[in-house]
Amino acid sequence: MELTGRSAVITGASMGLGRAIAEHFVRAGASVLLVARGAQALDTAQRELAPMATQPGQRVEAVAGNVADAASCAKIIQQAQTLLGDITI
Repeated sequence: MELTGRSAVITGASMGLGRAIAEHFVRAGASVLLVARGAQALDTAQRELAPMATQPGQRVEAVAGNVADAASCAKIIQQAQTLLGDITI
């Protein structure tokens, strides 16, 4: 799957299935915003995934947040647009 030039928000991205999806998207060329509740695990995931972003302009960013909370979701959306521009996935 080729995702160069695309951008995605991945929730639950610090571990498990969310982390695996984020890695797959990054390896496929997408810029990703990693979202999870635990800031420490999220920072670790970002540090591990960022070197995999090898396409020009490709980014791996992270925002701590809880998708079960409306205010947190609004913050995540705002940060996604600020950091990555249009979210295409």
